[in-house]
Amino acid sequence: MLKFFWYSIICFCIAFPQFCWADDGEEDSDNSDEVVVDNTTLKPKSGFDGAVNLKCKYRLGSFIFKFETPEGTAKARVTNLSNGKTYSRSFPTFFEYSLTVGNEEGSYEIFVETSRGSKYIGYYTIVTH
Repeated sequence: MLKFFWYSIICFCIAFPQFCWADDGEEDSDNSDEVVVDNTTLKPKSGFDGAVNLKCKYRLGSFIFKFETPEGTAKARVTNLSNGKTYSRSFPTFFEYSLTVGNEEGSYEIFVETSRGSKYIGYYTIVTH
């Protein structure tokens, strides 16, 4: 049984590398821009201190989400406000997650909701030269 468990973990990491934590060393690179997200929680949860727990960056066509403290499962929705195109995915908040949207010009709304009830919203504009 234990052997099956480890085999499953290894297969999961191979099949879904975006869920496996990896530091590519580019966190402070000039190729990424921080996206300011605000916590839009309407009623505080037990233990809520008002801090924004989610960090979001845009790098090379992807929005990268990282929670300081895990909040269960999150659903991210990124919408290009210029043409209405929407990208959405669910992911566990235990790992850094990357959602690829490409580099199409426009203003984007980033909305993230977690299974613990937290909601985050932010905006980012992609300008290509």
